[in-house]
Amino acid sequence: MGRPSKLIAEACNLAAARGHKLGEFLLSRIETGSPPISTRGALTAVCETCGAFVGVDSSPLPGASEIWGEVLEIDCQDRQARRIPAGHREGLQPGQTVMVTSKRGGPSSIATVVKEAAPGAYELKDAAGNHFYAGAAHIRPQNEG
Repeated sequence: MGRPSKLIAEACNLAAARGHKLGEFLLSRIETGSPPISTRGALTAVCETCGAFVGVDSSPLPGASEIWGEVLEIDCQDRQARRIPAGHREGLQPGQTVMVTSKRGGPSSIATVVKEAAPGAYELKDAAGNHFYAGAAHIRPQNEG
């Protein structure tokens, strides 16, 4: 088993220990560093029940973890009890164009909704065809002011 496969298996085990059921891992674009901010690839997945995410990076930056995310910090039922996560946007439809804001205050980007992966978490596709996940709190329909 290769290094990424071992990390994915470890992430799945850690998630399952907190009651999460992870969906498919996708190659995603993540932001690294502080200004200047750059992007790089990592594998990410979301819990199919509550929308918590996990990321796997087999070559993390110095001092960064190979596995990170909400599934390591919270139990699935904790988020599930809230039913609709804070910032959840009703009505985002596959094919809809949206603006995605950076968690770290970087520039926004335009993406297309692929599907709702879990309550409050969407699978999106950027202009280059890269798929990634984002929480609803970071997504704004392009026609919203």
